[in-house]
This record gives sequence, structure tokens and C-alpha cells, in this order.
Amino acid sequence: MSARRQRWAQCVVFLLWLALQAHVLNGCPPECSCQGSVIDCSHRKLVRVPRNLPYGATRLDLRNNRLSALRGDDFVGLDRLRSL
Repeated sequence: MSARRQRWAQCVVFLLWLALQAHVLNGCPPECSCQGSVIDCSHRKLVRVPRNLPYGATRLDLRNNRLSALRGDDFVGLDRLRSL
């Protein structure tokens, strides 16, 4: 394999790895269920908003939990959130 092709293959592998890391790091929290951009964290007896919610979330259902307060950073990065 030529040096140029080998470098190209390394770049492709790196980009695939990077995409996988982004998906893993921004996956659905274990205490919720996610379907597309809808995050369902209802009826889970949560006392705080889960961390690491997917950035592309448009709807977040937190009904019927034990939340007593919301923190200022609970929704950081959720710029597409339209329904809470």
C-alpha cells in the first residue's frame, strides 16, 4: 500500500473512531429511554435531571418524578429542546 493510501486509511479510521466516541459520550442516560430526539425520563423517581442528555433532544419528559428544583446547568447544550 502506498504511503498516501495508508495515510488516507488512517484518516478514515480516525474519523470513524471519533464519530463512535461522540455517539457513546452523548448516548441516552441509563435512567431514561430515548427514541430519536425524544427523551422519556418519566415515572423514574428521579430527584434530579439526568446528566449527559443527547444534544439533539427536542422533547424531554420528566413527568411524575421527585424533582424539587432545577439547576441552572440542567439544560446546557440542549439548544434544540422545544418541549419539557
